Amino acid sequence: MTESEADVVQFMQRTLCAVQCQSLNVNVADVTLSLLQRLVDDGLVTRKQHANAGVTRLDVTRLGKAVYKGK
Repeated sequence: MTESEADVVQFMQRTLCAVQCQSLNVNVADVTLSLLQRLVDDGLVTRKQHANAGVTRLDVTRLGKAVYKGK
């Protein structure tokens, strides 16, 4: 899995979602960051600051893993 928001945005820019956003004249980076914020707000993902690198890393919570594995 990707570790940072920039990695997620970069990944999304290479998907069908990016093509659809382009045809709708919507910024895929804005949509991606908005959805990541919703995952954080819902408690499925957390942001953790690395002390030595100063980079924010995304981690899936236990609830997020359970939702992914659920039916």
